[in-house]
Amino acid sequence: MKKVQKATYPATPKATAHSISSGQPIRKRAKSQREAAHEALLQTQQKFETMLNSITDGLLVLDHNWRYTYFSETGANMVGMRREDLIGKCVWDLFPHAKNTKFYECYHKAVETGETITFEEYYPDPLNKWLDCRCYPSPDGLSVYFHDITERKQSESQREAALEALQQEQLFSKSIIDSLPMIFFLYSYPECKLVGWNKRHETDLGYTADELKDLYVMDFHTPEYKELVMASIKTVMESGYGSVEDLLVTKDGRKIPYSSTAARFESKDKLYFMGICEDITERKAIEAGLEKTRQELAVIKIAADEVSELAENVINTVREPLIALDQDLRVVKASSSFYEFFKVEPENIVGQLIYDLGNKQWDIPKLRELLETILPQKTTFDNYEVEHDFATIGKRTMLLNARQIQRVLGKERIILLAIEDITERKRAEDKLRGVLAELERSNNDLEQFASIASHDLQEPLRMVASYTQLLAERYEGQLDEKARKYIAYAVEGAIRMQRLVNDLLAYSRVSTRGNPLETTDSHSILGEVIRNLAAAIEESKAIITNEELPMVRADASQLMQLFQNLLTNAIKFRGENFPLIHVSARDEGCEWVFSVRDNGIGIERQYAERIFVIFQRLHTRQEYPGTGIGLAVCKRILERHGGRIWFESESGKGSTFFFTIPK
Repeated sequence: MKKVQKATYPATPKATAHSISSGQPIRKRAKSQREAAHEALLQTQQKFETMLNSITDGLLVLDHNWRYTYFSETGANMVGMRREDLIGKCVWDLFPHAKNTKFYECYHKAVETGETITFEEYYPDPLNKWLDCRCYPSPDGLSVYFHDITERKQSESQREAALEALQQEQLFSKSIIDSLPMIFFLYSYPECKLVGWNKRHETDLGYTADELKDLYVMDFHTPEYKELVMASIKTVMESGYGSVEDLLVTKDGRKIPYSSTAARFESKDKLYFMGICEDITERKAIEAGLEKTRQELAVIKIAADEVSELAENVINTVREPLIALDQDLRVVKASSSFYEFFKVEPENIVGQLIYDLGNKQWDIPKLRELLETILPQKTTFDNYEVEHDFATIGKRTMLLNARQIQRVLGKERIILLAIEDITERKRAEDKLRGVLAELERSNNDLEQFASIASHDLQEPLRMVASYTQLLAERYEGQLDEKARKYIAYAVEGAIRMQRLVNDLLAYSRVSTRGNPLETTDSHSILGEVIRNLAAAIEESKAIITNEELPMVRADASQLMQLFQNLLTNAIKFRGENFPLIHVSARDEGCEWVFSVRDNGIGIERQYAERIFVIFQRLHTRQEYPGTGIGLAVCKRILERHGGRIWFESESGKGSTFFFTIPK
């Protein structure tokens, strides 16, 4: 323990001879001086006491036996006791619980080390206060200044609780936004820089979070959409709300159709526009026949300043009905589209048990099954179909998508219920099933017709041709020129009818009698076709050349028929010069593009579609024989293979037919 130096004072001056010459007795004068000094000391003590009691801090002095030798009036009031009840008393007799606080430890430390010790501590009953204490050691014990900081501590505690609540709500908000089954975005304005997004933004477009923070709105759109995008942003900033359908470009260059809905947002004197992007690829694919719309829904409940405002705007930008339920299945929040669609008011919704909504018209057995049986076992459940007759909107078929979210730092759970009205889609699907059934029946009829044509129809035609030819031979020389001409017409008509029936059979059997698609050597197929057409090639003096052709997935017999029809046409529709025909193929990544080029009479562009239609001829049978089915068969063969066919031509300068076969 450090030694504390005692204060030293100057010695009292001795009496001098001059001071005794007053003529007063020495004893009487000494007594008078002591009284004056004592009175001065009392006055000084009173002033010092008054000064100590005027400060806001409390002051107490302890001797080495932990007894109070001094306690200021301010300090006594602070601890709720009288000074006379404190002076001379031991600390531990008055405040036994203080031994369980820093009080005991810090007081000992100050006495032992001789150092000033400062600390804050909560003193339990009977004080129930937080005190800021400073301990100053002295030779006679310990002087302690203390200040009541209870209000400050309570304020700090409240602030910490508020910060913790804000952090919880912010984390909760982020978890809800990340759970949205669609892209969420937040752009600054007028820079149009991306400043906020959710996980779906990263996964759907293929960017990392570090890459997204440096991108602008036009980084996700092609240049041709710039005018549309900037016009829609201007509409949002002027009117506060807007929507548009366009294409979003992913990091790898894919273009995905999206429906974007955005709202104007202002925070701390800064402007933003935010919203959601919904992938409408499926809807676009089905719109031609079904008008199907895929709708993913979300709900957000946030209670902290800007975060709360952000969530409110997000939920109101969703166009489809959505509703949020607490763990007791009571409505926490619903989107404006929910109120509009089901024709209800907010005051009749929030806080209500979902089954009680609209005079219990939501008490649906399948909804109970989803909320009470399925969701407790699964946090996510999609495409749950429910059909119900509502009092306000009539009979509807709904598709429910449910998400169960556990609140951050808490045990409460929120259920997000997305509602998609698929009534019209179901009707369209029923209608489509009817059309498909009718189409299947028609195909069966066509198959049956083909069977009849291949047996019952061809046999009479063969008999007509045979007996007509036999009649001409039997009565040779007995018939005049006109009779022979009539017989020739009959034979030619029967033969033409047989050829037409065979071509019709070939057309109808492309889809019904085809072989499986297998790896096929198109080069070998072309060689076999050229051998089959040897007589026509020799008669027309045609020259056929080709490049190396690839292996493809195809029906070998149909690929042979395709090449044969195209080469036959190139030979048939020749000009004055010998036919020059060249066959080639090029690799286009996901498909092979074949070409058959000739130097024939060519085709005018106005007939680009007509020539691939069955029975459509551009020339008379006297000019060029045939049934007008060959190119229609080619088109149908390629449709079965997933390819397409077209041509490039100029009248009198030849034609080039192109067709594709996917890899």
